Amino acid sequence: MDRIANFISILKTGQRARKDFVLAPSSKMVLGLLGIMKDTGYVADFEVQGEAVKQVKVTLKYAENGEPVIRDLVRLSRSSRRDYRGSKDLPRVANGYGTVIVSTSKGLMTGKKAQEEHHGGEVICYVV
Repeated sequence: MDRIANFISILKTGQRARKDFVLAPSSKMVLGLLGIMKDTGYVADFEVQGEAVKQVKVTLKYAENGEPVIRDLVRLSRSSRRDYRGSKDLPRVANGYGTVIVSTSKGLMTGKKAQEEHHGGEVICYVV
C-alpha cells in the first residue's frame, strides 16, 4: 500500500470529520511532508508517538470560521505513474496560492524553493 496516499486520505478524512487531531503511520517521507506543511501553515503541529509501532499525531488547523485550512490535498506521483519534472516545469497550483511538494536530490522541498535552487525532482503532491 502507498504510505503517502494513505496519509493523505487520513488527513482529508480527519478534516472532513472536524477532528482536532489524527493518528497516521509514521515514515521519513510522512515526517518530511508534515514538516513542510507545518512551515507553510497547513497543519498546527505534529509529534511522533510509540516505541515499536511509530505513529505520528497530527494536530489539524482550522480557520476562525471553522473551515479546514487544507481545502485540497492531491497525490500527483504514484507508484504506477511517477511524475518527474525539471525546475522550470514544476506545476503552479491555485495561481501561486497553493504549495507543491517536490522530492529532490537535496530532500523534500516546496516547488517555489526547488525553482529558486534550480532543482527538479519527483512531484509528490500539492496542497491548497
